[in-house]
Amino acid sequence: MSLTEIKMYEVDLDLLDISRYNVRRTSIKKGLNELAESIRLIGVQQPILITPNNGKYDVIIGQRRVLASHLAGKKTIPAIIKKISNEKEACILSFSENILRSDLSSKDKMLFAQKMKSLVGSIKDIASEIGVSEQTIRNWLSYADVPDEIKKLVDSGQLSANTALRIIRKIGDINMAIEIAKRINEVPRGQDKHIIIQYASENPTYSIDKILNDSKNFKLEIKLLLTPKIASALNAASKQYNMEEEDIGLDALNDWLKERGFINE
Repeated sequence: MSLTEIKMYEVDLDLLDISRYNVRRTSIKKGLNELAESIRLIGVQQPILITPNNGKYDVIIGQRRVLASHLAGKKTIPAIIKKISNEKEACILSFSENILRSDLSSKDKMLFAQKMKSLVGSIKDIASEIGVSEQTIRNWLSYADVPDEIKKLVDSGQLSANTALRIIRKIGDINMAIEIAKRINEVPRGQDKHIIIQYASENPTYSIDKILNDSKNFKLEIKLLLTPKIASALNAASKQYNMEEEDIGLDALNDWLKERGFINE
């Protein structure tokens, strides 16, 4: 769509359906009252994007502006009308807008990846469509395996999504994984949470209290001076696999020691 083709319309809010395509499913109402107050004072400053559907319109971009406009008592909203060719295009447009404006929750990313997988099929093609790595898509899909109890900790900000995924991948016992996730923030600052997760995975029969207590003594700090080439490669791997650099380094060291017989399974 070129700039000369863009036309803006005032569309009746009652003609809009926001439920079909929008990828944001969580935290939709966060800050909505503030947005509504802004709309009352200065109006909607950026038009929403909609597509025709049987006499009404599906909202592709701007569902929060629609909800806030309702709260503000508005009857219409400025909109750009664009005929969307297929569901895949609509999902990608909505995703691109939301990921740029405010980072989507891990659950939203998971739902988006699942939807795209049903539409596209290939993880490689999904990654290509939205410009992220294949491992990033795999991480989003893997979030489905995280138990609800741990997802709640992520939603409340007590645990990062990456830590939640690491716990699930490293700790086979679901009950232990949930307990570790719940209690990992109890550890004093400076005690490495990665060590706790690793120690729990290596000692599945230990109690949670023993794991938390014993892991205090298992941190060996080694300062590594990396060449620019290795540092650059580590940084690139961190971005491609959507993992912290420390996690990648720990996994690489663990694999190297296992291959050479220094660590027994």
